[in-house]
Amino acid sequence: MRSMALAQQLICAGHQIHFITNVQGEFLQRLKEEKVFVYPSFNGVKWEEEKDLDWVKEIAKDWGVNWIITDGYHFETHYQASLKRADLKVMCIDDIAACHYVADIVLNQNISADEQMYTKEDYTKLLLGPEYSLIRSDILEAAQDYQRKIADDVKNVLISMGGADPENMTLLVLKVLESMKLEGLKINVLVGMFNPHYQVLLDACKNKNVEMIRNARSELPELMKQCDVAITAGGSALWEFALFSTPLLTTVIAENQRLLVKKMADIGAVESLGDKKEIVDMNLTVKKIQQVFQSRVKREQLAFNIHRLVLKRKIRDIIDVIEGNLCIGV
Repeated sequence: MRSMALAQQLICAGHQIHFITNVQGEFLQRLKEEKVFVYPSFNGVKWEEEKDLDWVKEIAKDWGVNWIITDGYHFETHYQASLKRADLKVMCIDDIAACHYVADIVLNQNISADEQMYTKEDYTKLLLGPEYSLIRSDILEAAQDYQRKIADDVKNVLISMGGADPENMTLLVLKVLESMKLEGLKINVLVGMFNPHYQVLLDACKNKNVEMIRNARSELPELMKQCDVAITAGGSALWEFALFSTPLLTTVIAENQRLLVKKMADIGAVESLGDKKEIVDMNLTVKKIQQVFQSRVKREQLAFNIHRLVLKRKIRDIIDVIEGNLCIGV
């Protein structure tokens, strides 16, 4: 989604976008609606770096592309260097600093990002921190002039574990909330387009005050506004919730989220529920949730601390260093 968010901003700035992706289905349709040129890659075939490079260079040559923007852990040093040798500018969207970077730009939007994480060329420019957060245009528009009022009581909770949720953390959280027997609590659950547990979640929530929402699009900003608290995975959606000053309880569903969630919790921007091993400790998880649900002051602090992280976003800085047609590869 962060690549889509960047593509939207570049389109608004008058650039043409060519989007190469191995993602199919709903996401592919959404890209087409953004009026980008979409190239579905791999089609179930195992990714091969050299074949992919040849194809990307061919597209760049045919369309006069001069910037390649990558978003994926497999676009390492050799991949970047090959594009550079083809006289292409390279930008890498990153969050783990897994290789030596020869790209022209590395963007890491996480609060845990630090120059000391990176080995790079002298010319490589680092854009680090939440001020470079990549947020979709519909969220940006809905958050304009929005001011959250922290309610005395928590009556509306939004659960969002990202696009896939492979370990079904959503169900774990729902079971914890059910055990708390909270009267009058409305729970909305976002089920991502790649979540394989949709039917399991539906069956588990029959006859309960829980609404399942699959592939939320136009309704997402309103759901973010309406919730008193959100329980969410520690991914890119944190910055979208931050725009709405949402009090967050945050889980770790992937290893690359662990440091981010810890840093956010350390500065009081989220309350961390930890990973699956921690959440299954029902007593501890209930205690953490109660600390947020039962204290308006705590929720006010969380809302303030997370919102200030995105007050000085510098998306224009990213666009200013990019000229000509662009190709985004994921």
